[in-house]
Amino acid sequence: MGQPPEPPYWQQPEGDPHYVPQPPPYFEQPYPQQYPQAQSYPGQQYPQAYPAYPPAPGQQYAAYGYPAPTGPPVSDPPLGWLTLGGALLAVLAGVLPWATVFGISIYNADGDGGLVIGCAVVAGACGIAIGLGKGRLWASITATVFGLLIGLIGLVDTVNVNNIASGADIPSGFAPVSVGAGLWLTIVAGLLITGLGAVAIVRRRPAIAPR
Repeated sequence: MGQPPEPPYWQQPEGDPHYVPQPPPYFEQPYPQQYPQAQSYPGQQYPQAYPAYPPAPGQQYAAYGYPAPTGPPVSDPPLGWLTLGGALLAVLAGVLPWATVFGISIYNADGDGGLVIGCAVVAGACGIAIGLGKGRLWASITATVFGLLIGLIGLVDTVNVNNIASGADIPSGFAPVSVGAGLWLTIVAGLLITGLGAVAIVRRRPAIAPR
């Protein structure tokens, strides 16, 4: 019977006088199971994604510090809601009495009062567009024009009522014809819408364009 094969040289018994310890071959060396983790040092900071300086006037920054895409300039939304409030006052003025004749209230909803209500509806729609952040220049101009029309109608009808009252042959101390609350409120609402529309034309800012 032959002798058993000798073990590899790196597995020779230690009792052999000719044994020389040698490391195992590379393919039998164990692999590391854990890797060293990066250490953090006190006060260590990483660069931020957004710039450290403030944006330029009229420029806005979106996420990650990049300038936000801007659309056409729009008016300040609060001005739109105030314009809508002025339009509601004009609608109320259209249904209130416009004159008083011998103590009897005269309404004008079928005449100039109806025209005031129509102008108020248009101005209110422009106010809603401005309030929602979609009020471009055309919305502010349209609200201003219809505010002027409302105020002009109220002013002209007030002058007409006063002319009738002054031309009537009535003894002094009597007031058979007088201007009603609807006309005064019409003038106030017209001035309010006109002023807000003019401010909305001037105070505009770039709108953030949808992505």
